[in-house]
Order: sequence, then structure tokens, then C-alpha cells
Amino acid sequence: MATRTNNPELSQAKILESAQALFIENGFDGTSMSAIARHSGVTQSMIHHYFGSKEALWQAVKKLSYDEYLAHQQQLLDEIDEEDITSFVRHSLSSRFTFFQGNPQTARLLSWLQIIEDPTGMETGQEIGRQMLDKIRRAQASGQIRDDIEPENVLAISIALTTHWFQSRHVIENLTGLTALDRETADSQYLAAMLKVFTAGLQAQ
Repeated sequence: MATRTNNPELSQAKILESAQALFIENGFDGTSMSAIARHSGVTQSMIHHYFGSKEALWQAVKKLSYDEYLAHQQQLLDEIDEEDITSFVRHSLSSRFTFFQGNPQTARLLSWLQIIEDPTGMETGQEIGRQMLDKIRRAQASGQIRDDIEPENVLAISIALTTHWFQSRHVIENLTGLTALDRETADSQYLAAMLKVFTAGLQAQ
């Protein structure tokens, strides 16, 4: 049974933590406000008081999950050396991969976002994506990377390479007999191979 608390900040934190866990496990459609209330120990009426609706709570969870990552990606863009785009690509891919490695729940949330095709509340990420496309176009124009691939596809491939591993690693584990104890080694090997293949494929022809 849900219990009351007189600490608004604690209540909101508990609601967000529970909502994040349940949305990641069951998706938006598979999670009810009553389930969040039971999980958090906060009454359903208080959840509505603090967040208004399940949709608003969903947006808050997305913001909580991605703000730190997006801030780091923006910092990478701001510090880019446009004379050495290959180093930037490697650093950006490594950074994104490492983020999802340390935050597997965010990779799972991203899977749900893709399933329901929900881009709302991700304006900052979209702006960063536009900046990345601009950097790719400049690098192609300057001859640093190949120009026979559309910039949008270069970006899409880089995103897929750094997220799909964490969404499908269980398939490789089943095929090869990997266990959770092997994951750190498998992650390192995949990252090294991915960087080698992707950066080589970007080289100007």
C-alpha cells in the first residue's frame, strides 16, 4: 500500500525513480499510474499533483535519462578541432558507447522510444544532431572524409553502431555462450572493432 510523505522533493524523486524503472522495463503503454504509485509508495493523486499526467511523467523520465549525456555531447561539439575530424569521430563514438555501457537502462529506454516513434521532448538531442550533420558536411567539403555517402547516413550509422550493441548483446551472448562476467571484455573488443571499421570506412576515397 502506498504511504504518504511530507517531503515534496523526496516524493518527486521516488516517483521519478519508480517511473523510470517501470517505463524502462515495460514501456509507456505497459506502465500504469497505479503501478508507479505502488512501486514508489506515493499515492496516485500525489503523482498527478506533481506531474499532471502519465505523458508528463514520461517526458520527465526522458529528460532525467538524457540530460547528462546530451550536455556531454554538446561539450564535444563545442571543443571539436575541425582540422582533425577523425579524432572527433573516434572520441564522439567512444563517448556515446561508454555512456550507454554505464547506463544500460537508457539504451533500453531508447529502444522503447524507437518502437513507439516518439521524438517529443528531445529537442536538445535533435539540435545536437543538426550540429553534427553540419560538421560532417564541412568535413566532406574539406576532403577529410569521403563525400559519396549522405551526411544523414553517416550520422545514422554512427548512432546505430553505438546503441545497437547494448540492445542486441544478449543475442551474441546466446550465440557464443558469453556470460555477464565476459561483458566488459566483449564490450571493449566490440568498441575497438567498431572504431576501426567505421573510421576506415570514412576515409576519403
